[in-house]
Amino acid sequence: MAAQGMPLDPDGSRAQIVDELVMQELLVQQAVKDKTAEDPEVAAQLDLLRRNMLATAVVRKYLKTAQPSEADIKAEYDKAVANMKTKEYKARHILVDSEEKAKQMVAELKKGAKFEDLAKANSSDGSKDQGGDLGWFTPDMMVEPFSQAVVGLDKGKYTETPVKTQFGWHVIQLEDVRDQTPPPLDELRPQLTQMLQGKLVNDYLEKLKAGAKVEVKE
Repeated sequence: MAAQGMPLDPDGSRAQIVDELVMQELLVQQAVKDKTAEDPEVAAQLDLLRRNMLATAVVRKYLKTAQPSEADIKAEYDKAVANMKTKEYKARHILVDSEEKAKQMVAELKKGAKFEDLAKANSSDGSKDQGGDLGWFTPDMMVEPFSQAVVGLDKGKYTETPVKTQFGWHVIQLEDVRDQTPPPLDELRPQLTQMLQGKLVNDYLEKLKAGAKVEVKE
């Protein structure tokens, strides 16, 4: 093994590959002498491997000419974007270890205290240094009690009833809401292309199935 941070020895790697190829060839020659391939179990495995390789080769050959069109990719992208109806929320929170402390935070807010200042002075969350700022997030990124509370808030308002999660007690302030920005087409292109290729292959297989008779032996 090469030392950490040092390049591998190309000559050593080449020699190892050559040794492995030599050993493989010797074993194959021995298998021929022993007639290993005539063993029923080995023969069945070889036949299965051959069939799998042929099937894969046929699919690859088909996909060289049957690629999804740009129009199809764009249509799938538009469909995916249309289903992205999730909103993103920007919020702050104060995390404390008891309901009593959380209620104290609410009382301070009602007296006119700034949310950011209370978060910096009292929150036990890592966001305290940013005044409790959590940035933008979607509801599924947060635990359910927290996300439900955020979704139920009006912009600029805070939770007057503390929210309990497994992390403690939260006071949450909703700062802004926006529609989720969909990723650009080029970012989703590989996944969309792969999905459409899968559909093309399925259609191709159905066409082959319709035009052939395959007997399944019991």
